[in-house]
Amino acid sequence: MDLSTGEDSVGNYSHYKKAFININCKPKLRNILIMQKKLLSLAIASALALPGAAMADIKNVEVYGKFHASWDYVDNDATGDDTDDNTGAFRNSRLGFKGEEKISGDLKGIWQIETELDTGDNEMQFRNTFVGLKGDKWGTFLFGKHDTPYKMATANLDIFSDTIADYNNIIGAHIAPAKEAYTTEMVKGKDSYAKVKNGNVNGTPGSGANDGTVTSSFNKRAPQTVAYLTPDFSGFQAAIARVSFQNDEKKAAEDNKEAWSAMAKFDKKDNPFFASLAYELYKGGIQSPPGDVTENLDAWKIGLGYKIGNSKIGFIYEDIEQDGISPIAKAASRDAFGLNFSHDFGMNTVKVSYLKANDSDAAGSDDGADNWSIGLDHNFSKRTKIYGIYTRMENDSNANYGLYNGQASAGGSFYTGGAKGSDNTAGRDISAISFGIVHSF
Repeated sequence: MDLSTGEDSVGNYSHYKKAFININCKPKLRNILIMQKKLLSLAIASALALPGAAMADIKNVEVYGKFHASWDYVDNDATGDDTDDNTGAFRNSRLGFKGEEKISGDLKGIWQIETELDTGDNEMQFRNTFVGLKGDKWGTFLFGKHDTPYKMATANLDIFSDTIADYNNIIGAHIAPAKEAYTTEMVKGKDSYAKVKNGNVNGTPGSGANDGTVTSSFNKRAPQTVAYLTPDFSGFQAAIARVSFQNDEKKAAEDNKEAWSAMAKFDKKDNPFFASLAYELYKGGIQSPPGDVTENLDAWKIGLGYKIGNSKIGFIYEDIEQDGISPIAKAASRDAFGLNFSHDFGMNTVKVSYLKANDSDAAGSDDGADNWSIGLDHNFSKRTKIYGIYTRMENDSNANYGLYNGQASAGGSFYTGGAKGSDNTAGRDISAISFGIVHSF
């Protein structure tokens, strides 16, 4: 199993182009470019001074990447919204370096550094970045930042991965009320959902990402991860990981949260059948109530796939549960499923997907959603393709599920019913057209 999220092919370059600094760019970006230029010069000088054995090790380093850009037009039914046109979205574009060192027998030391590229904010964020040990007979240990086993379990069933119709519009997502909304009465289950859904007990809008809207808790590339992956046993493989989450404010009075994630799957080359089962637990939940009450958030899902000739079908079922009897806990608990179909013909692939989030467990919630998508890919080669997608999210009156805008590291990673406007209004339907190009190396 290739642990990287990049491509297998490596770009070979016969010469270097001289780097230059645009004096009109932002000071922060200019400083970054100057520093990168100095580091590159130092790296080249150091490499030329290395002995033969060290130069041999450098040959084991692979460079890979993906550039994915799209033009999106989003209609979210917001009155007076003139910002629907989002030209030039960079979607999980990446640049990575990975390598290995043979230690003894089949034991290898492995490492990877992968960064996300976003032209919108001129910043670089780490993606899967780790160091570890790998053996063909006993498996792989990883330490660092990596996709959770839960996320990995059904990744190959996401036929619109990284696009505006990504299945994480619903799969892995759920209602996340504000932490301030907790009261003693709510913990005892005596308050109403109507007060909870807007973010606090007074029924006025809350603030931040968790104000009664939707969060994607189960689509994590987790930091501080320790993971073990078994070898591939004729298509069978399993993985388990422990993740530490330090609270952002680093308050001494608050315990650091942790998560456990596990999966098992069957995915054998030349076998038309695929199946996976995954489970993930967040101890303390995403929004813990006050006092001595402890609520955990967990989820499980199953994925099934089958290939018939040039066609593929996929199915996913997921159930998310927040412990507790309060309306807040019930609002975070929901189940969902997804169906998809793809067919290859010539250099093209047609894709269709349907995702549904059922209402949460809160009484009278009416916070489910349906997401319909259809798309067409045209492959110029194995490395370059273009695509077109139409997708529509139909939110129930209290739901605010959105469409993925490609900014995985940003605080607001979805076009929602209220995003791109200012009122964060629930219950809006969202339609979008997206045209994109993807090049991998």
